[in-house]
Amino acid sequence: MPRKYITAIIVIVAISIFSVGPTWAEDHPKNNPRPSFSKLVLKLKKTTNRIRTVLVPSQSRSYTFKPVTAVFKLESTEASSAQKPAALSTQKPTEMPHGAISLSVSASGAFAAVVPGAGRATFKKNQEAKVAFRDGTYYLIQDRQVTATSKSPIKFSPSGPDSFLSLPGYTDLNWNQTVNLNSFRGSIEIVRSEKSKTLWAVNELGLEDYLRGIAEASHDSPVEHLKVMAIVSRSYAVHHLSKGGRHAGEPFHMKNSQNGNGDDQVYRGYSAEQRLPRIAKAAADTKGTVVTYQGNPVITPYSTRASGRTRTPAEAGWNYDWPWVKSVPDPDTQGMTRLGHGVGLSGYGSKKRAERGDSAAVILGYYFPGSSLGQVDTSSQIIRVSIYGQPAK
Repeated sequence: MPRKYITAIIVIVAISIFSVGPTWAEDHPKNNPRPSFSKLVLKLKKTTNRIRTVLVPSQSRSYTFKPVTAVFKLESTEASSAQKPAALSTQKPTEMPHGAISLSVSASGAFAAVVPGAGRATFKKNQEAKVAFRDGTYYLIQDRQVTATSKSPIKFSPSGPDSFLSLPGYTDLNWNQTVNLNSFRGSIEIVRSEKSKTLWAVNELGLEDYLRGIAEASHDSPVEHLKVMAIVSRSYAVHHLSKGGRHAGEPFHMKNSQNGNGDDQVYRGYSAEQRLPRIAKAAADTKGTVVTYQGNPVITPYSTRASGRTRTPAEAGWNYDWPWVKSVPDPDTQGMTRLGHGVGLSGYGSKKRAERGDSAAVILGYYFPGSSLGQVDTSSQIIRVSIYGQPAK
């Protein structure tokens, strides 16, 4: 403000102070006498200083700003100008909405989250992020504060080759209950299913990476049996991927078959891969190998153990008639109680045959008559596996 205006204001204030009016004695009792001239001058100086403080801010005054949230505007080369992600709101973060269901994500290294229509959030090693869902909206939560929202699912990805995602709210203990197998390759998407009314944590990764985390066989089994299990697991997955997944209408292809989550294939992620390296190696050694019938990849049902012979799909109550799945003798399980549906490959029988020196090809040809081994290109195949979920209406 120009100095002349400041001076004018000071003069006006001074006049009002000195012009006390003829009724001072009438309006003020004797114990509150009329102020002296020196006191009025002092009052004028204080008033002037207050006016200067308000109208002319000090150049040395410091301001404190809270750090900006680690969410940035997306830069997508695929989005058209009409579909560019909106800038993040600058309004103060709010707490998680009351009654919202949430799932947490962390990682062994740096990681990031993509919030469709909002931006990208970055996180440090072992930092925990939450995604809550309520009334059609996803909320990204950092330090108990909502930092971004979206109408679409939020996906987390590792920021480097040595970073693997985990789910702090999920527990999958190893055989002696000492290690939580809770680490995964690829990305994790938090998505709500309209069909099952569940908020799911879905692991999305390459098919061959998925097979390295399958734990359907004993780690100390013969190599040829481990190869058998890798091949039937791949064949099973390839078949369902070709059909769009085993669970129509769900935002994933398969379930991990742990802690009551489905009856597909037992998948325990990167943690199992690290603890069971012989199984992971068998998957790598058979990359792309599947069971075929008349040149086409086919589904290969298997169970833990038959009971003297394997069963046909019809005997198990299935409405299928696969010509490569017949009932065959399984002498190694004679007199034993059947474990599982008993259709197709007998896991116990396969292991015993491998111990006697049979190759993976011979074992698979026995349990799936008329089949042969073939190759498919799995290098670009992606599979989505639900790890666990929470009811979310």
